[in-house]
Amino acid sequence: MTYLQTRFNVSGSFKYRMARTANIRLNMSYAMLNATDVRGSNEGREMQSTTSIFEPSILGEYYFIKNRAEMSYLFIKGKRRFFTQILRSLDFYAFAGIGGVAYTVNANDVLLERDLPTDGLSLVIPGGIGATLIYNPNINFGVELGGRYAFTDYLDGYTSQFSKANDVYYFLNFTVTYKLKTGPHGWPSFR
Repeated sequence: MTYLQTRFNVSGSFKYRMARTANIRLNMSYAMLNATDVRGSNEGREMQSTTSIFEPSILGEYYFIKNRAEMSYLFIKGKRRFFTQILRSLDFYAFAGIGGVAYTVNANDVLLERDLPTDGLSLVIPGGIGATLIYNPNINFGVELGGRYAFTDYLDGYTSQFSKANDVYYFLNFTVTYKLKTGPHGWPSFR
């Protein structure tokens, strides 16, 4: 993995808190993937592609380290030292789920000559870890690293008889979470 191979992604999510340490999340992501033979083991092939993907998924989150400051009066009033407040405001979680990916490959001429599929649909299995920092009772900031195992080998527009595995791709997301107020039954309240 190199910086030159990275591309952007944008995600939006809706979370529902099932319990203090468990959430369920509906996630929608749009991303670009890049594949190239430059500086690789097959540089002489000169293949290159950029893939646009749309990935809806449903994920479960489990918080294996959950802060104790979320509903604390002292946290809300900010009566702690800065470093202590940050440590007490961190959550760490793991996530996994299932989703789909719709993809379109924009391949160079060398890759197009192979006449392989350049678009399609596939199942994906997302999984990863994340951390959030409670900024105030309504807003969290976080970072999340997740991999996706795809049930296809065509996300980069190429496969061969030597290919031994399907495609895998990774997201590194910086997150901002806004918590909606809830009513007496736990559903969002817009009052």
